[in-house]
Amino acid sequence: MEEMNLSLDDQDIYYHVMEVHQTVHSQNVNGKQKKTLLYDIFLIIVLLTGLRSELMEVPRNIVTLEGKSSDEIYMTCKSDYQSRLKWDLHKNNDTRNDVLYNGYYLRPDAKSYCTVIADDPGKCYLRLNNTAEAAQTYICVEPGTLLHASAELIWITESNPICNDSSTQDLVNLTCSIEFRGNWAPTMEWKEQRNDGEEVLSVGVNTVTVPNHRVTSTLVTKVQEGSRNYSCSTKFDISGKSPYTTATNIPDYNRVWTASVLPKTQDETVEGSPPNEMKDTGLIASLISGILILIAIVLLSLTLIIQFSKRKTMQKKMHEAIQAENVSLKDPDAYETNLNPVDFYKPTEAQDTETYRTPGPV
Repeated sequence: MEEMNLSLDDQDIYYHVMEVHQTVHSQNVNGKQKKTLLYDIFLIIVLLTGLRSELMEVPRNIVTLEGKSSDEIYMTCKSDYQSRLKWDLHKNNDTRNDVLYNGYYLRPDAKSYCTVIADDPGKCYLRLNNTAEAAQTYICVEPGTLLHASAELIWITESNPICNDSSTQDLVNLTCSIEFRGNWAPTMEWKEQRNDGEEVLSVGVNTVTVPNHRVTSTLVTKVQEGSRNYSCSTKFDISGKSPYTTATNIPDYNRVWTASVLPKTQDETVEGSPPNEMKDTGLIASLISGILILIAIVLLSLTLIIQFSKRKTMQKKMHEAIQAENVSLKDPDAYETNLNPVDFYKPTEAQDTETYRTPGPV
């Protein structure tokens, strides 16, 4: 059999069929070589058909959300080769492929989430329910050739990632987490947004991925001077695609969460002063101000105590004077018992002694 001018992929198929052909022809049954014209014709037909067949429709990677009211989740596959297509699947954390649909029957444990639509020759669609167990790799296979195509279904439990801000005055501490099912885990990217632009962060970022379950990413860094925001983007990256998947489209999912972090307070400084000297100067000034305030409070307290003491002494003297005056009003004779009548009329030094006469007989 002469070789034909074929492409590289066609040559692989051609040599594969020829190798099977030579192997069968070399078998001996009861000492006679097994070779029939019908078998040669069959091999030629398979070879030529396989070389010219093509998958006109192939499955695409899909992401779906829990609770999304839609049953339109399809894995499509169609070939121009008029034969029954079959589907394999690659389950999560498995090392081999399992038969999902053999061209005639659907495996029993898949009937709860999968329906086969094969209404035309060479066409076989899968209609999938929006459930976690449907999230896996689906592989369309064309029997009799080496053609196959595969794609991922990823199921996400929440529409948006769950994010928390546990930052303090001096430390930025942000966390985002998302739950998923499937063989393709989403990625999380942190960015720092400033007035002069933004920067993708790698220092201080810790991401933990649990296959077929959860992705958690944490950003921990010091608070910087100046106003800035931090954002976490959750999306799918081609680098995370499963090696069992031939579909090259990136699932349509992108969520961004942004946190605003208060800037660090800048110390008032004198132009040209080194940062350490500025901080020391401010600390000393604050200490001196505190001491002066304390001294002022002590002096004010002493002044108030002295004034209060003087006031109490004055009130005591006034009280004694009032008591003495009350006694004199109640007993006026207390000041006249020892007085002589003559003394009563005795003039004072201010009176004129020449006009003074002592009383006598007339």
